[in-house]
Amino acid sequence: VFVLIELEHKHTVEAGNGKHMRALDVFKYSIKYLYTRALEVIKERTGDEDFGGNDVQWVLTVPAIWKPAAKQFMREAAYQVSCHDIHISNINKFV
Repeated sequence: VFVLIELEHKHTVEAGNGKHMRALDVFKYSIKYLYTRALEVIKERTGDEDFGGNDVQWVLTVPAIWKPAAKQFMREAAYQVSCHDIHISNINKFV
């Protein structure tokens, strides 16, 4: 969590194979996967093939202790996925 508090555009992460990738891309691809998979599951379970991303209010929560730059980082990662309607919300503690 402490690494994420300071997260900014310049950060990279190292994969298990030693390759480095921009952290923004890692978060972008993770959000994209969750977004796409959630829609797939909803369509499968409801049988509603017309169900889309605009039918859901998406909220991405981040800890309140994160600095504004880290919160903006998450907002930009979500925006790059074309999830323009994802709202960033703070959480004050973990349950």
